[in-house]
Amino acid sequence: MRPKKIGVRPVSNVRGEPFNSVEEAWSWAVAGASARLAGARTIAGLAQIDRPCEPFDIIRLVWTLHRQRRLSRQQVWALLEEDGFSDAVDIGAQKGRDYRLLDQALDVLVNPLQQKGILS
Repeated sequence: MRPKKIGVRPVSNVRGEPFNSVEEAWSWAVAGASARLAGARTIAGLAQIDRPCEPFDIIRLVWTLHRQRRLSRQQVWALLEEDGFSDAVDIGAQKGRDYRLLDQALDVLVNPLQQKGILS
């Protein structure tokens, strides 16, 4: 018996509308990933606005940039804490959030997201 061919099928033929800002893309990714981890199921083509990627694509990009040492651990924590994605303890700067780290992390994300067509 011949083995089955396993291939990747495109989820949708629609290109999707890129995000207007990096903050919008990150918030969307965190909201989508949180919903998926909570058990929500997504069906392709039913979104109000089609996007050029999946939420985990953006989160995977953040971890890749961290592994490449383009994002520090503190910057990653600042991203995760901003949207309530993490229950982490204070990252050590001061009591509360360090928005300087958040701005730096978002600045690092801009170019890779534009190159992938996720950000306009």
